[in-house]
Parts: sequence; structure tokens; C-alpha cells
Amino acid sequence: MRSANTNFALAHAGLGKALMRQGQYPEAMQEYRYAENQDGYSTAFGEYRYVWMRSHFEWLGLGIIGC
Repeated sequence: MRSANTNFALAHAGLGKALMRQGQYPEAMQEYRYAENQDGYSTAFGEYRYVWMRSHFEWLGLGIIGC
């Protein structure tokens, strides 16, 4: 996704950073994708995955025990 405005990527990266601070990781991932910022996207994805794993740990543990 390209734009003629040179501030496009910078603006989306800033939005991604602000969303990360608020804990809105999926939205931050989308903004980093628009900004084509791989490092920011990776960080947001890692945080999202961590939150998801903590909230689903009980079910994952039961699934492993049940196998």
C-alpha cells in the first residue's frame, strides 16, 4: 500500500505506537502493516500472542493433558 504523501508511513507508525501503549495490539498490527514497519508489527504480534496465550492457557493445558 503506497501513497504519494511522504508522511503516510510515519503517521501510521505513530498510530501503531500509540495503540501499543493502550494495549490494543490487533489494531496496532494493522497500523504497522499500513506503515510497512516489520519491527513494529512483529512486536505488536508478540504482545498479542502473549496476551492470547495467557487468556487461553487453561484450555491449552487441558488439551495437552487430554492427548
